[in-house]
Amino acid sequence: MTNVQIDVLAADAAASLLYLTAYMHDTGAKSTSPPRIRAPYLFLVVPGRLVRTSGGWKIASMEMNREFEFER
Repeated sequence: MTNVQIDVLAADAAASLLYLTAYMHDTGAKSTSPPRIRAPYLFLVVPGRLVRTSGGWKIASMEMNREFEFER
């Protein structure tokens, strides 16, 4: 996750936005050294809504939207 942004909408509400880059490596065998990966697997844009409750701030909603898929 990178570039987490929180925008206050009201005293008990906020909007969030973050970016998530996922990598994938699975050869089926345990590796003894770090794997070489050419590119990320996918890149997600993740908007959300936060609300303040009596127990503190909670995630009310969150989406994961694929922005890019990379060729492998």
